[in-house]
Order: sequence, then structure tokens, then C-alpha cells
Amino acid sequence: MSTQKAEKPKLRVSAKHIGPIMELEAELSNRSQHLIFARNGTGKSFIARALRLLDSAANESEIEEDIPSILVSEEATNHQGTFGLFEGAQCIGSIGLNAKARTVNRSTPSYIYHVFSEDFIEAHVRNRLHGLDGNITHEIVVGKENTEIDAKNKELSDKGEEAQKKRETLNTSFRLGKEKLKSDFNITGSLGAFKQLTSDSYFTEGEHSLPEDIKDIATLLSQYNLYKSLPTDPLLPKEVDVAGLFPDYKEIETALKRITSPSSIAAQFKDQIRRDPLFFEHGLQLLGTEDSYCPFCTQHLTHTATLAIDAYTKYFKDEEAVHIRLLNRLLSQLQQQINSLEQKRLATLKAKVCFDELKKYFPSMSDVSPIDLSAPLDLAKEGLEQLQNLIETKIKNLAAHVDLPVANNAELEKNLTEAIGSNNEVYERIAALVANSKAERLSIHTGSCAAFLVDFLTKNELVIREIRRLNAEISKLSSEIEALQKKHGDGASAKGRVVETFQLLLRYFFSDAYTFDEETFSVRRRNNEITRGPDRTLSDGEKSIIAFCYYIARIHLRVESIQDYKKLFFIVDDPVSSLSFDYIYGIAQCLKYLRISSEGEVLMSLEPQLTRPKMIILTHNNYFYNVISSNNVVRGDGLYQLVAGAPKHQLSNQKAFATPHVLQLRDVYEVSKGKKTPDHTTPNSIRSVIEGMWKFCRPDIQDFEAFVKYLISDHQIEIKSVLLNDLCHGGKFSDHPHQEAEIVEAATEALRVVETFAHGQLKLCE
Repeated sequence: MSTQKAEKPKLRVSAKHIGPIMELEAELSNRSQHLIFARNGTGKSFIARALRLLDSAANESEIEEDIPSILVSEEATNHQGTFGLFEGAQCIGSIGLNAKARTVNRSTPSYIYHVFSEDFIEAHVRNRLHGLDGNITHEIVVGKENTEIDAKNKELSDKGEEAQKKRETLNTSFRLGKEKLKSDFNITGSLGAFKQLTSDSYFTEGEHSLPEDIKDIATLLSQYNLYKSLPTDPLLPKEVDVAGLFPDYKEIETALKRITSPSSIAAQFKDQIRRDPLFFEHGLQLLGTEDSYCPFCTQHLTHTATLAIDAYTKYFKDEEAVHIRLLNRLLSQLQQQINSLEQKRLATLKAKVCFDELKKYFPSMSDVSPIDLSAPLDLAKEGLEQLQNLIETKIKNLAAHVDLPVANNAELEKNLTEAIGSNNEVYERIAALVANSKAERLSIHTGSCAAFLVDFLTKNELVIREIRRLNAEISKLSSEIEALQKKHGDGASAKGRVVETFQLLLRYFFSDAYTFDEETFSVRRRNNEITRGPDRTLSDGEKSIIAFCYYIARIHLRVESIQDYKKLFFIVDDPVSSLSFDYIYGIAQCLKYLRISSEGEVLMSLEPQLTRPKMIILTHNNYFYNVISSNNVVRGDGLYQLVAGAPKHQLSNQKAFATPHVLQLRDVYEVSKGKKTPDHTTPNSIRSVIEGMWKFCRPDIQDFEAFVKYLISDHQIEIKSVLLNDLCHGGKFSDHPHQEAEIVEAATEALRVVETFAHGQLKLCE
């Protein structure tokens, strides 16, 4: 039964507040070689410096305390920056920088980072070619036959094979589970949490533990399926307000404490009026001063009736009547507030039912509940009814002193107001989720990825523990073998290896034009001393090539034992400064053919049994990028471009050539779509794109101007050739400036040309 080979972990770069890079979190390929292309000002040089500083031994120029101020972004409010390199979930090197404290914190690097940059040239080569540093006493442990080492190597091989088989089986199971997760939850492959799902997370340093507060995947799937059934226009909950629920306690207290003596009006009149005071009061209002007929029965008013009316009028003008009217008004207001309170009780219960119905669709709200207002509303109603009873008691005896009950009405009103406000916030949250259901979907998808990791670990815990045990034993055996080799091994002169490698590379690039004298440790011309000195005789390009050769030769000074050659990680930062085409091509071919044998010998070969070292190449140079790509020095899935962004930078995979034509086409595309403001380079990019279409698609047309006329006559595409000629070849300060809109229009027309002759190229920009 065949098993799937374990997938190599992908390289990942993480940076925060490093130079112009506010944030970068980018996953690259799982290849051993990568190239990062960048335009000036995007932060390539800062990445190169950060990579060099992952290994303190590679720092050959800066004072340690000055490094944070060199690398940390000025925009970092806490004066701190971080940079890390990862293989899958494993950190293979990281630095933490504090510009205020002037400190650098490094993790233990997993590799020996050997860096070529301007700093290397300055430290080791510039103005030193007449005599390089030959004071080398370093020795490399190469080892010799030893039965104990052989036995441990055999055990290491067996355990490694066993661990690999178990890991391959686990990876297959993980991949199938991941595919099912994607199908069940309809997850897009671009989701960050899904892309980061890897079985590597179970094999990081230290004991792997289950995350806390993670819902099980079955629950999340049930919630997701319910969420999908959310009505298109659901009823939203709306909380009541507290306005009008509480009376004027001061007015009621004053009315209750007021003492009114009984009036001289006959008791029978008082009793009649008290039974229906509004009837009598309204009647008196209808009766005019000159009327002689009753407004209710329409009979003629007799003397007796007139006397009665006078008595009623006197009553209502009496202090006792005024007091009673006040108390009756307060009674009426209290009853209205009790009625309003009951209505609001029903409204708040309706809002809660509506919320409970909606929250079933949103897992993030499953543990949220509005505050139950029943208790405070009951207290409020009891208080209002108690006040009614007191007022009715007062009406029966206006001369009695009636006190308000001792109750913290202000505290009750405050608590009820706060509870209603809290409920309103909850209801606004769920209303926002309904309006923006995409965020809830993302929350479920992200949660399902975390739940999958937990679920898979639970189901495969025994296998994972077994693989971790094997990995620990393999690591222990490797350390024991390394210690035995150092103890029993023979030493090889690092100086001799440096000389041998340097001479090999000089022959590779210069044939016999330049040689190296190991006695004087100096560069010579055809085995003769250079009279004027190499630094004044060689061109800048030749010096760059020699520096690059010396850089590779110095790998022998970075290793302690022969096993360390496997740990070498080459960082090559723009090695093509001042180089002509043949030398650029030579550098690219050197990087392609560079191999290191199991004995640590540097060779130029494509033999499959030889190890090709890990490397990251960084460059600003379009031409160098294209030579690297077209000659398969780095495969397509290892080619990346550093793209500036606010607030995040990105590493965009190129896969194919990033020729000047493609980069310029992307500029023109972004300007035409309003994604970018045109600048001084835009007209040149427009002309280059159109010329590219002419030279590759219609080379039979004599010249550029003829091609422009052809576009007008045959395709009705009018190109502002005058504008292009003016702006791409320069002009005078006194020239009339072209408007931005004209350049945007020209960019749009250029895209029409591409769409006409090579429509597929526009896919590179989308």
C-alpha cells in the first residue's frame, strides 16, 4: 500500500513595524529557494537587514544597541518591532526590537544564515582585495569511522523512517478532514484561518494542549445550518424607554402634607360634588352669568336653584375644593402612568421574545440575554399604586398629615434606565449582525477551523503523541551523534577550504583572468601582482563578482562540523549592482548550480544526489528577476513581489515572468481603474506597453508612429502620442503641464490596445 509523502512545510514571513512595513504576514511556497522582488521604497532592504540579524554571527557592521533605531518604524508608537521566519508552525528565527530600550531579543536560529549584502562587501572586501583577512585558525570537524556513531546513525535512520510513515498517514487523514470541513461549512479556500490549518501545529515545541473555550465542531455545524435559514427580512427587537414612567414626587409630597380645614359649605353639597366633581365643575363652566336656564335640564332657574348654584360656585372657589381638585388630578396622572407601565411591560416582553428568536441564528449571541425588567417594573407599579392609596386617604381627610413612604425612587429609576439602555445595546448588536451577516459567517468559519484542530487532535491523540515521541528521540539521537563526531572526528582546516572554494569560483567567473594567492591572501591578475592594486584596477562590477565569490567561500567559517553544512541558509541581497549582462547571467547560473556535498565541498553541478542549499534572493532589479525566472534558478511558485499596502504589505506570488512589460502594464491598469494616482513614470509605462504590442504583435508595421495611425484607422483607438512623447522623454520647466485626467485617459486607451491584441495579459492585472 502506497502512502502519500509528507508535505514539506511552507516558508512564512512575519514582520511588524520594520521600516516602511507596518505589518506583513505572508506565506510563501514549500520550496527551498525563493526570490523576492521589490520596488524602491517598499521595504526590501529592511527585510534583508532583518534576515541578516536573525543570526547574531551574521551581523558584521552595526553596533547591537543601534540596530533597533535602524530597523523599527518611526510610526511604531510603542517603539517596538518584530520580524520572524517560519517553516509551517515552527519558528526558525525571530527578533524583537525595542528602540526605546535599545535592546535586541533573538530566538535560537534553526539555520546558519549566511548573508550577502552591501554590509558584507563593506566589512570583508572593499579596499581589501590587496590582502584579505587570512588569519584563519578555524577547524571543521569532519568525523571518521566509529562503530558507536554507525549504530546510532542506523537507529536514527530507522526511527526517521517510522516517524515519516506515521506522519504521512496522519497527513492524509488531516487533508481529508480539511476537505470535509471546507465542504460542510462552504468555506472559501482563501480564508486565512483555513489556509493556516496544518498538522504541523501538533508538533511545535512543548506539549500541545487543547485551546480553551472552543465549541465542538458538531455544534458549530448545527449553528451554521440554522444561520443559513435566517429569514430575509426578520422582525428586529426594539426596547422601550423610561420616559413618563415616574411621577413628580415633590408635587405629590407637597399635596399630601398640605393641611386644609373643612369649608362652611353644607355637607350635602360636598357629598354630591365628591361623587362626581367633574360633572358639577363642567356644568358651572357652561353656565353663563346672564343665563336663566339650566345647561343640563334646560328648565328655568328658580330661586332655590340659583341658591344651589351659588353654593356650588362657592365650593369650587373654596380652598378645600382646590386641594381636592389637585389630588384628583394627581390620581388621574398616576393611573395613566400605571396604564403606560403595563403597555411598556408588554413591549419589553415582545422585544425579548423577538431577540430570543433571532439569536438562534447567530452563535456569537448564543450566550447573550437581555436583562429581565419584570422586577423593577413591578416595583414601579407597586410604588404608583401605593401613592394612589395615599392620595385617596388624603381626599377623605384633608386635615390629616400624610407622609410619602420611605423608598429610594431615584435609585429605582436609575436602575431601570440603565437596564433599558443595556438591553438597547444588545438589540442594536443583533440588528447589526442581521444587517451584516457576512461577519457572522466569517466568525463561524473561523471558529470551525479552530474546532477542527481540536476535534482532529482528540481523535488522533495517540498517533500524534507517538510521532512526537519519535521526533524527540530523533532529536536526541542527532545531538548525541553530533557530540560523538566532535569528540572522535578529525579536524579540517577551514582556511584551506575557503581558499579552495574561492579559487573555484574565480575560475568559474573569470577563467584564468583573476587568481587568488593563498600565501598573501590577495587577488592577482593572471598570477601576477596588480601593480596599482586591485581596488584601483578592477571595475565596480568585477569587485562585486569577487565579493560574491568570497561570500560563498566564507561558508566554511560559519560551520563547526560537517553536519552544519546542511543548516546553511543563503540570503542574497541584490548581488548585481554595476554588473553587465554576462555577469548578471553568471550570478544567476552560479545560484542555480551551487551545490554542497555531504563532505562540505562546494561544487557547480546539477547532480541530484548533491544538496542545493536553502536561499532567499532579494532584488530591485527587473532584469535580474527575469533572468532568475526564465532560467529556473527559482521555480515559478517561489517567485514573489513585495507589494506595499496600507496598513499591510503583501508578498504576491508571480509564478511567471515579472518582466518590465508586466509591471508597467499593471501600473497602467491601476491608473486607468482609479486604483492609483498617475505619477512621472506613468506616461513612460503607457508608451512601453503600446510599443510592446507593436513589436510583438505587429512587427510588420514600420515604426511606432505608423502603428499609432494604424490603431486609429483600423481599430478606432486614438492614442495621445504627443502627450506620450512629451512626458516619457522629459520636458522643460516652462512646458504646459498635462492634466491628470489626460494621463488617465491615455492609460485607458492603452488598455484598449492590449485588449485588442493580447486580451489574456489583462488577467495578470486582475
